[in-house]
Amino acid sequence: MKNTILYFIRHYLFWFVVFIFFRLIFLISTSPFSDNIPSGELLLSLFAGYKLDLSTASYFAAIPFLFTLVAIRGNDRFVFAGIKWYYNIIILLVVLLSLA
Repeated sequence: MKNTILYFIRHYLFWFVVFIFFRLIFLISTSPFSDNIPSGELLLSLFAGYKLDLSTASYFAAIPFLFTLVAIRGNDRFVFAGIKWYYNIIILLVVLLSLA
C-alpha cells in the first residue's frame, strides 16, 4: 500500500515538473516578444499557472488510480502494464502538443 501511494505521488510530481518545464521553455522561446514585460511579471506567470498544472496532473493520474483499485482484486501484472502504456501515450501526446 505504501509503495502504491509513493508511486502516485512520484507520477503526480512528475507531471507537475513537466508542465513547469514546458512553461519555462515557452517563456524562453517568447522572450524576444516580451521585452516590455517586467521579469517579475513573467515569473508570476509560473505561479499563476500552478493550479492548472495541478488539475491536469490530477486528470492524468485518475485513470491509473482507478486501474490500481481494480488491480487490488485481481492480477496486477496486466493492469500495471496497461498503466505503463497509458503513461507512455500521455507523455508522447504532451510532448508533441507542447513542442507544436
